[in-house]
Amino acid sequence: MFRFHKSRNNVNYNDNNISCDDSNNISYNGINDNLKANSSKAGNSKLNDTSAHNSKNGNSKADNSEKSKLKLKSLKAENSKTEEISKERAEFLNCIRRKTIMIKFTQIFLLLMSFSLWEILATYKIIDPFITSQPSRIINTIVTLYKEGVLFRHIFVTCVETIIGFTLGTLLGTLIAIILWWSEFISKVSEPYLVVLNSLPKIALGPVFIVWIGAGPAAIIAMTLAISLIVTILEVLNGFMAIDKDKAKLVQAFGGTKLQVMTKVILPASLPTIINALKVNVGLSWVGVIVGEFLVSKAGLGYLIVYGGQVFKLDLVMTSVMILSVAAALMYQGVVYLEKLLIKRYEV
Repeated sequence: MFRFHKSRNNVNYNDNNISCDDSNNISYNGINDNLKANSSKAGNSKLNDTSAHNSKNGNSKADNSEKSKLKLKSLKAENSKTEEISKERAEFLNCIRRKTIMIKFTQIFLLLMSFSLWEILATYKIIDPFITSQPSRIINTIVTLYKEGVLFRHIFVTCVETIIGFTLGTLLGTLIAIILWWSEFISKVSEPYLVVLNSLPKIALGPVFIVWIGAGPAAIIAMTLAISLIVTILEVLNGFMAIDKDKAKLVQAFGGTKLQVMTKVILPASLPTIINALKVNVGLSWVGVIVGEFLVSKAGLGYLIVYGGQVFKLDLVMTSVMILSVAAALMYQGVVYLEKLLIKRYEV
């Protein structure tokens, strides 16, 4: 019989680094070492990638910082250029400002010199102060009217009638001009009537208005409308007709309606014409109100002028004229201020 003796229970395969024992447990030392080596390589590669990515980010940040520096330099250069331009513009604006101040100063100087000369000539009897009055007597008349409590009442009545007539004349005149622009047929039919009414002396219609409407503020406002309305219609309508027709055709080519042509093209382009009509209406409205108060009124500056002329109080007449001049100038300056607002808003 043969007996086999296991001299070694454990067989070690050192060449392959594999150990097998009786309990059939196998440990892969070489594989673990390979896995560790691979993982270390992968970790090193990841670190290399992250370091490369960080280096790229650092480079990109550096590039961005350089770009921002270049932008700042360019902005500083542009600001320096604008500062140079602004200095030239400042000099130009200062020149214009000096001219404006000189014009205002000359205007005020001429006004003061005129009143001073008027006062001197009347004081030394070179001119008759009873006929021409004088500034000191006008001031005394204003003080007397104020003490009697009638000064502001007469001013208020005339100003209210003027503002109502001015507003109605402008609105109605512009509305009628729009209607005439809208319909060529109506425009052709009404053209000769507008020409005749414009050339007709409006004072001749005063008694007619008094009979039709009655003696009172309504007749005075009607007189104001008769004087300012026709002029407003003709001026605004001519402004509408002067607009380039190609602009209206362009809007219509894109499907725009006639209303859109009016609101988007005609009215914005006609703002200077409408403003000029307002400036003209300021004077015409004052003329209409004073003429109406000449014919029929119980209060107002026109009433004071008529009353002063009838009783030979030329101081009262000249005082009313001076107050009218100041009120008309203030109203005109209001229209000028409105013009500046419209130009700033619509960039006309």
